[in-house]
Amino acid sequence: MENAFPVPGGFAPGQSHTQKLQSALGRGAADLCALTSADGCFVYIFTGDCLFAPLAAGGMLSEPERAWFHATGISANDALIRHLLAHPENLSHAFAAVDPHWQASAFSALQARSALVTLVMNDADLAGLIFLFRRDDSPAFSAAATHQAEWFANSLALLLENSRLYRHSLGLLAENEALHQVTLATLQKLELDEVLKIVCDEAVKMTGADGGSIALLETNSWMRIMYCAGESPDRPGRIRASRSHLGRAIHQRANPLLIHRPEGHPHGFSRLAVPLQARRNTIGLLTLFRRADFDADNVRLMETFASQAAIAVDHAQLTRMVQEMAILEERHRLSRELHDSVNQLLYGISLYTEAALGQMDQGNLEAARRYLKNIEESDQAALKEMRMLIFGLRPSGLAQM
Repeated sequence: MENAFPVPGGFAPGQSHTQKLQSALGRGAADLCALTSADGCFVYIFTGDCLFAPLAAGGMLSEPERAWFHATGISANDALIRHLLAHPENLSHAFAAVDPHWQASAFSALQARSALVTLVMNDADLAGLIFLFRRDDSPAFSAAATHQAEWFANSLALLLENSRLYRHSLGLLAENEALHQVTLATLQKLELDEVLKIVCDEAVKMTGADGGSIALLETNSWMRIMYCAGESPDRPGRIRASRSHLGRAIHQRANPLLIHRPEGHPHGFSRLAVPLQARRNTIGLLTLFRRADFDADNVRLMETFASQAAIAVDHAQLTRMVQEMAILEERHRLSRELHDSVNQLLYGISLYTEAALGQMDQGNLEAARRYLKNIEESDQAALKEMRMLIFGLRPSGLAQM
């Protein structure tokens, strides 16, 4: 099996970890075949959705047998499995090809004459299945073979539990890293758009979502989707909150809203909408999209993440408001300075104009010319003053507008 496989508790190892685990189990399955005189051994893992998924195979297997194993998951409703679960007092059961449970099972597709089936239990939880088979008419599997199979099953249960704990530890590290990134966004005083991108991208990464979006509340009725990541059906822009899953998540509850993928829509998305709350107010919504359903761990993780993310977003919003207020105040200051200085120059121009008109009425053109020269100089001074205030004396905050 090439892809990462699911295991109980929603844990899915990365590909390299899966390959190492499958390689080790393949060698163990081959050794188990040698110890029990079996022709082949199939190892399955219980996925938690009533399916035994193929994990590793060993022994003298033909190519058709390997292909069948990798392509076939075994349902928990399989006749052979039902018989095993109906007799929980024994972990192992031997079957012959003529057994009616075998004949009604998916395993009947194999050209085998006898089999030994062993359940893999993690305490009281079903974790997997081991299927040993022989093609010839050899005697039934012995008590020693059963003991070997059950020993292998116990080792497999421990291996899977250790693997789950390993992946859980990696998940906690990823969670801490995401929270660290959001905290850095707060401390570094990043722009709002940068903070929103970090929050959405980290949430998608943490939950294995296919996409996500983050929206900010403008009024009780309107929201603005600010950023989208990955395969998101949302698009940036202003929307009416009351007509969407966003509005349901904000107005109907303070907790995450989980909407499973609609039945009959294989290409649809499950949605996990998490309100962002700061200072006892909802300021926005983080929505994640995934073709597979989100689980309880995803919801818990996003509740923790959203509280930290909301602080970062709120801080960035407040920082933007302070910057905008500073820019507005700077504009008002410049307006006052322009008004005071230019007003004085214009008043001087008015006086020079009256004096020039008076000299012209008296026929004193030379004096009138001097006053007109003063008007020209005052006009140039006014223009120079305005240029200095607007271009030469701009503070850094205004220069960034």
